[in-house]
Amino acid sequence: MDEKQQRAVELFPSVLLSVLGVIQALAFELLWEEGLPGVARWRDVGATATGVLQAVAVFQGGIVMWALYASLVLRLRWLPSVRDLVVPFVLGALQFALVELMAPEQLPWWFAVLALIFALAMATNYAAYVAAGRLDPAILRGESQVLSSYAPSLVTVVGLVACAGLVAWTGPTSPAAAAAVLAANAGLLVQLVVLRRYWNRDLHLGA
Repeated sequence: MDEKQQRAVELFPSVLLSVLGVIQALAFELLWEEGLPGVARWRDVGATATGVLQAVAVFQGGIVMWALYASLVLRLRWLPSVRDLVVPFVLGALQFALVELMAPEQLPWWFAVLALIFALAMATNYAAYVAAGRLDPAILRGESQVLSSYAPSLVTVVGLVACAGLVAWTGPTSPAAAAAVLAANAGLLVQLVVLRRYWNRDLHLGA
């Protein structure tokens, strides 16, 4: 690498985490302001539990996004592209949309946006590993990023799209809708478990 590339590799983690920290702070502030009104809209239609689960899922989503990027830049080194600078803002905008869509009549779209966030996060993880492997092939220790590596994330994306269709069919106040939002929370927890597995593997930590 030349001097400019080396500088980009060294400064990118701090720049990214600083920007992402601001985005997450704004997202959580918006959730704080709109969360209770969002739950109130669910209470008005007799589905308070679904509203609470939705707010919890939005909160978990912010944690997953932060954990994803923090773990990537702390575990890997890569030469950043313009895409790496733009995608965090796209993900931030989608997180804002999740908060704004906290209403019974918007639940199918809420699932669709959450699925898009998962898909972008999965693509971000893949691109980071490819770029890190290009900079330092030894980082992957001979492990290729195959489709099976992303099976949990793929299942989650497909499941969220299916939930969007299910909710559109059964209605937002149905038991199926509540179960779908609960499943979304479970999917977010699974993502944290997957991130933990990669973290322990790459830093040679115990389970």
